[in-house]
Amino acid sequence: MVRRLALSIPQTAQELSSDWFTDAFRRGGVVESARVTSFALTAPSSGEGFTGQTFRVALDWDRLEEGAPAVVLLKFPSADSGNRGLVEKDGAYDRELDFYERFAADFPVRVPKLYVSVRDPGPDPVGRRRGNERIDRLPETVLRVVGRYARRLVRPSGRRYLLLTEYIEGA
Repeated sequence: MVRRLALSIPQTAQELSSDWFTDAFRRGGVVESARVTSFALTAPSSGEGFTGQTFRVALDWDRLEEGAPAVVLLKFPSADSGNRGLVEKDGAYDRELDFYERFAADFPVRVPKLYVSVRDPGPDPVGRRRGNERIDRLPETVLRVVGRYARRLVRPSGRRYLLLTEYIEGA
């Protein structure tokens, strides 16, 4: 049986639409009836990352509704297949989404508020840990060679990830 996600997961800026943002914010419980009428993507002031593509998204709404953000931070996985493969192999995308979903609200320092996080179902974390343990048992000389060519050896899985958080200027 095919498992369908509740929300599509765009992976490029071209796949985004006002309807997608409206659906994401409604499903995330951020708004009830307000609708995104337009949006504008720009690079955030904090720069560009190795692990992903980050955009500052200014949102226009059809009506004022409590909780509807004017600006959010949007994160996609890296467009570079080598970087993306390494980040996925390490489980970093899953860990970032896990942090926001499970811990950010109660974290002892201020972190951006989570609005929406969505990802394809992934491998069992136990299986990933076992794979990493096998790699850790390899001889040091083999690990050096593998490390030198890791970006070419590790391929991205094709899983989709997306994160929408509060935008904090300069953060």
